Amino acid sequence: TTTRGVRKVGILNHPDSNKIDVANLAACFARESVDVIGIVSRDEAHQEILRKQISQYDGSFDFSKVLLVTHHNLYKLGITKACWTSARNEIIDLIDGSLAGSNQAISWNQDIPQIRAASA
Repeated sequence: TTTRGVRKVGILNHPDSNKIDVANLAACFARESVDVIGIVSRDEAHQEILRKQISQYDGSFDFSKVLLVTHHNLYKLGITKACWTSARNEIIDLIDGSLAGSNQAISWNQDIPQIRAASA
């Protein structure tokens, strides 16, 4: 619990893009009573495939409640600070659902020089 509220989050880890459809997403919201569905992708390419799949359902549900994140970003920053993005590529605060423009996405290779320097 935070001062910004509490939300029940359902996580889909590495889903097959063919299984992400409006019926399955609606069932997750209804059956599991989640406030947000977080979809964790393998990498940016997989995330883009998922984003395009979800974008087909514009108007079927609130895009700020189906959020995408890469594994790298999730593990680098943690679940609450990761850059969760909507199908419209808006960065959304996972805790309260507001637009969160202050986070910066971290690409998979961006921090390799720092990792090499730290391990040398």
